[in-house]
Amino acid sequence: MKRSFRGETLQQKVNALERKIKGYEERGSQQDIQEMTKRLEKIAEMGDDGIIVFDENYQVEFANTVASELTEYSKEKLVGMDFRHLLDEKDISYLDWMHSEVEADESKRLCTEMEVLTEKGLKRDAEVCITIAKTERHGVKTYAYLRDITERKRMEREIREATKRFEKIAEMGEDGIIVFDEDSRIEFANQRAASS
Repeated sequence: MKRSFRGETLQQKVNALERKIKGYEERGSQQDIQEMTKRLEKIAEMGDDGIIVFDENYQVEFANTVASELTEYSKEKLVGMDFRHLLDEKDISYLDWMHSEVEADESKRLCTEMEVLTEKGLKRDAEVCITIAKTERHGVKTYAYLRDITERKRMEREIREATKRFEKIAEMGEDGIIVFDEDSRIEFANQRAASS
């Protein structure tokens, strides 16, 4: 009887120690995970790009401050949101195509220009790049990198409009006008200059 009592006591002690060890391991792993997560979030906050991570169902799991500023949604509102709500129908279709293209290859990264919808319903021009990461426990995660190009697009439009105005004015003049670049190549010649 004493043997079985001692055996039970020893088994109970072993079980208790195993539970303690497992608890220490879990706490240690959890602490390591928390520290790693904190470091990765800090890195994500340091860049100039908006970063949004979403799952296979397009549910946002992470958004950095730049993404929040671009979309005008708070980070808390972005998390849990369907990423596609930030895009119009045409861009949603294109995103689906991009997603299917990168899904086969984790090293692939695709970029395009899209219009991102803000919380107030305004459209912002953005360069959107996506890539994926496959994990055993959490499936496929998509990383979307967003760069606000609204100002660049505005400047491009202004340059195109100014060029059109210049060409119109040049064609209305009575004199021949020829514009050369720094390498003495003709950039523009109006009709009068071409016929002279």
